[in-house]
Amino acid sequence: MGAAYIMTKTGEEAGEKLQSMAVEAEAKGETIYSKVALVLTDLEMPEMDGFTRWRRCLCCQVRR
Repeated sequence: MGAAYIMTKTGEEAGEKLQSMAVEAEAKGETIYSKVALVLTDLEMPEMDGFTRWRRCLCCQVRR
């Protein structure tokens, strides 16, 4: 069994990718959860650490 994955180099890039995937899913009447089952982050990523990235993801979910 294989798993699809997407890698990014920075926390900011990861956020942009997650946002674009959320928009795609929403356009199809789905949620981001139909596209993404797991997000792994490095806590010391360049530009934005994993803690900040996760807080921003949670804030986006609360606003929807």
